[in-house]
Amino acid sequence: MPDFTEVVHFHCASVENYETEVPGSSGKAHKVRVGYAGPRSPTKFAWSCDCPGFKFRHRCKHIDQAKNDPAYCGWHEMISGGEVVRDEDNIARCPECGNLAIAMRYAV
Repeated sequence: MPDFTEVVHFHCASVENYETEVPGSSGKAHKVRVGYAGPRSPTKFAWSCDCPGFKFRHRCKHIDQAKNDPAYCGWHEMISGGEVVRDEDNIARCPECGNLAIAMRYAV
């Protein structure tokens, strides 16, 4: 059995808990969010939408719109590159938006 090495990567807090409403084609607003996907999910965080299309296809145009919202940063050190910025209190901040950066341990 191979040994794993533990590494730490940061991501923007917006990756863990972002929620918005996106207007649908019928005029009804749909709630789109990204958050903890659950212990059995292949990914740590996942997108969801309350529209009928998402319930059938697990993807929809509302999520695409939310991903382009300026309020959602989505920075992840391992995917986007870059490094966290430390403020005067030595708190890790997202280099893209200045939001809190959260450390996550990964086994490689």
